[in-house]
Amino acid sequence: MMKEEFEKLTGLKVSWDEYKAIEQTYMDFDGDKYDFCKAYKGDRYSLRTNINKLAQKDDVIKGLKDQIARLEAQLKDTEAKLEAAEEWKDHEDDHNVKQHDYEKLRDGGGTHEMDDAEAIELISREWGFAPRMIRIVHSVAKEQVNRFHRCRRVGEYERKPLYNATD
Repeated sequence: MMKEEFEKLTGLKVSWDEYKAIEQTYMDFDGDKYDFCKAYKGDRYSLRTNINKLAQKDDVIKGLKDQIARLEAQLKDTEAKLEAAEEWKDHEDDHNVKQHDYEKLRDGGGTHEMDDAEAIELISREWGFAPRMIRIVHSVAKEQVNRFHRCRRVGEYERKPLYNATD
């Protein structure tokens, strides 16, 4: 049943939100549209009362959804302000080769890129480590530090084993 048809049969004007609740109840009603409109108009089975409660519930849900959207936008804005206030900067610890130095070695003349087997064999031969104990690491954490000296991981640098000797 259409909204206009409902209004004509009941002689009542309803909003679209109210009609949405009416339509939802009509689908579950055991009878035709004439019986439904008659029951609605006379509030038989508390039909009209229940539909009004359902429409109010939909209004409350819509209001809550709007409030959630506003709060999410406010949270996003607050997070952006916090990010700026914390003054995050790129940071590399002293335990790894700096990314700049790695790139300089990689792009420099005479540098050979090795696969894992080659790298393990070289390390074992040159420095005497047992091959089964050598693990080649292909990535280094990309980190940032803020003004409060807190670190966070923001990605990884991918690195392949390199060899460059001047002898």
